[in-house]
Amino acid sequence: MKRVVQVLAIFLILCLSISTVATARAPAMADVSTEDWFHSYVLSGYRNRYIRGTSLTNFRFDPNRALTRGEFIAMLGRFHTLLEGPLNFGNRLPAFYDTQTRTFYTTYLIWAVEAGIIQGDGAGRFHPNAVMTREQMALVLARYIATYELESHFYEASRDRGQYADADRISSAARAAAHQLRNFDIMHGSRGVNDVPGVYYFRPQDNAYRKEAAAVLGRMLLAIFDDDVVTPPPQAQRPSPIL
Repeated sequence: MKRVVQVLAIFLILCLSISTVATARAPAMADVSTEDWFHSYVLSGYRNRYIRGTSLTNFRFDPNRALTRGEFIAMLGRFHTLLEGPLNFGNRLPAFYDTQTRTFYTTYLIWAVEAGIIQGDGAGRFHPNAVMTREQMALVLARYIATYELESHFYEASRDRGQYADADRISSAARAAAHQLRNFDIMHGSRGVNDVPGVYYFRPQDNAYRKEAAAVLGRMLLAIFDDDVVTPPPQAQRPSPIL
């Protein structure tokens, strides 16, 4: 009898341990369901520290909220630390009139400007709280891939997928970027109202959404690392607990 009790006690301890580990590895996401097409991308971003929730009390991702310019640069900067380790610019501030208060995107914005990945409006402003459009997101990602010479990671999935049905609506500055990211299988278009097979629309001036940012970075993660869970470099900078 004593032996049975001991075995049961060990079994209960193991069950509790497994439950604790599973909880730590897979946080409950209040507004992201396993049924959502972007679920795995959000979870991968959370595990790899380039995505954080928008609440300090529970993990809310706000997937259907429009993405701001500051949020996307923060996500991309955190993603970049997986490749090259922490970014450290001391107490410097970005050289824009509207980014002179330190916040969650400050370090990443300095990095992006110095790397030539992001630009202001030509009048000394970055507009961090402005919503990012889909063609702006494509342009930033294409610059990032080119700057760090990451093209070879996407060659296996790369093929000419043709032009978007609304390619003429894409600005001349972003047209090549949108086409490249489609061929690299990073950004996808959407079917039109008639749902014609093989016809996709890029919707260049539409808002980019947080779920879309999670998706494009998740696809890049898989292509570059061939895995959706990556061990960050030693002493990698921990991002802000939100956004």
